[in-house]
Amino acid sequence: MKNLLTFLVAMLISAGLFAQQGIKSKYFEMRTYTASEGKMPDLIARFQNHTLKIFKKNGIENVAYFISEENPDKTLTFIIGYPDAASRDVLWNKFANSA
Repeated sequence: MKNLLTFLVAMLISAGLFAQQGIKSKYFEMRTYTASEGKMPDLIARFQNHTLKIFKKNGIENVAYFISEENPDKTLTFIIGYPDAASRDVLWNKFANSA
């Protein structure tokens, strides 16, 4: 129960921070990618040089990116946003099929 309460408080604080940063999305998704041994620099470079731009081009809002403090060589967690729940699948499929 304590973890759930901590999570809810963090989400409320984050929602306020997102509004202050000009985040327009109303529906959010958190994803975690785990890099293969020695591949974290490549994963980060891929996001910096390609993925963030392709997300934006396809209407997916880049909200926040985190590298695990406990496992910095393996885990990239990020939050992306969509205008609403209905647009999530449409925009994700548009992203998946873009060059």
